[in-house]
Amino acid sequence: MRVEAAITLVSAALAGVFIYYSKPISRKLVTWMNGRAAVSATNRGPVIAIVENASGSAVIHRLTDQSDITYRARAQSPIYHLDQILLARASAADLSFPSGYRLRLLPGTEATIQSYRPNEAGSPVLITLSSGDFQILARGTEGLLYIAMNNQIFAPEFRPKSAPATPPLASMTLTAPTRASAQPSVAVSAAATAPSSAPDKLLVGGRETLSNEYIEKVIRTHAAAFQHCQMNSIRDNLASEGSLLFNMTISPAGQVAHLHILQDMLNNKELLECTRSVLERLQFESFNGDPMTINYPIDYK
Repeated sequence: MRVEAAITLVSAALAGVFIYYSKPISRKLVTWMNGRAAVSATNRGPVIAIVENASGSAVIHRLTDQSDITYRARAQSPIYHLDQILLARASAADLSFPSGYRLRLLPGTEATIQSYRPNEAGSPVLITLSSGDFQILARGTEGLLYIAMNNQIFAPEFRPKSAPATPPLASMTLTAPTRASAQPSVAVSAAATAPSSAPDKLLVGGRETLSNEYIEKVIRTHAAAFQHCQMNSIRDNLASEGSLLFNMTISPAGQVAHLHILQDMLNNKELLECTRSVLERLQFESFNGDPMTINYPIDYK
């Protein structure tokens, strides 16, 4: 009788524990399974990097045609074209690349990793750091990995000593005209409207690159086209206010060779695609240097 009573007591206790913890356990299990399924189902071309290990709060953000996926970076997590890796202040992540390079992304780093030719294995890789820093753990094949930070692009082992003295790119802020207004208006900062003697091109390490002010000037000359996109949304009673953040690569020929949306706060596919088409048609001066990648925000007000 005592044995049976003990078994009953233990069974009741275990049942109580299971009932108490079943909800959080099942939630974690579903989240884990959904994350694994979503990641494995994503087809983004060849793997361009592998997370060797990650400490603290390190996540990978992946944009697809259907949805956004964010999951925790772990050992052996694959990195695909245009994935973002976001590290908290007390976090770090070591990445290895097919070229043999190994880098450590330091605390507070936010980086976008992309391939110059997304569908080709062995293509050069560009890491754009919008914040944070990196360390080289191992060097690889020269010409297959580049870093973009502080408005410069360079091979990891040839970090420039100082950044060019140009201000960061401002955002394009567009104010929607009323339906009765005949002329669209563009709200810009005083700094953007002030005359500037800054050159269109800069020399960095003996190679030409376009100045931030010149890029800003070219984009602003298309303000009427952006306003036309916004007016179409107003006409169709669609969302017409919000912000977009684009990642744009400018080729040495001065053309937009690559354009990707990093953040969409519009919830309006038509306005997004119209804005994208305006940016894709931009033509800059040609320059004798490497392709340059920038992140550019556009705010519709």
